[in-house]
Amino acid sequence: MLFQRSQAFSRVQTVALPVPSLGVLPREQIEQFIHRWKETLLRAKGYLPSSPNGAVQLMQYAGKRLTWTSSPYSGRPYIVFIGLDLNADQLAEDWGRMTGI
Repeated sequence: MLFQRSQAFSRVQTVALPVPSLGVLPREQIEQFIHRWKETLLRAKGYLPSSPNGAVQLMQYAGKRLTWTSSPYSGRPYIVFIGLDLNADQLAEDWGRMTGI
C-alpha cells in the first residue's frame, strides 16, 4: 500500500492514505474505522466519494466530533490522519484491509 507519513519533532504523526476512486465507502464504515483509532487519533480530514454519481463529502474529525459536509472538490479522493504516537503502519494496513487498496 502506498501512503505518505511524516513525523514532527514531537510524538505527533501524520498519515495520508488513498481512497478508492471507484465506488463509495459507506459513511458508517469510515466512522467505525475512526472510532477504532480514537485513542491515538487527534484529527482526520478527507474528501470522500459519497455516491456513485461522483458527489463528494468533506469528512472532518476533531475534538472527538465527526462532521460531513457536501463539497465541490473534484480532485482525487484522500484521507489524512493526525495522531499522537500513531502506529502508521498498522493504520495503513487496517485501512487497506477495509478499502481493498
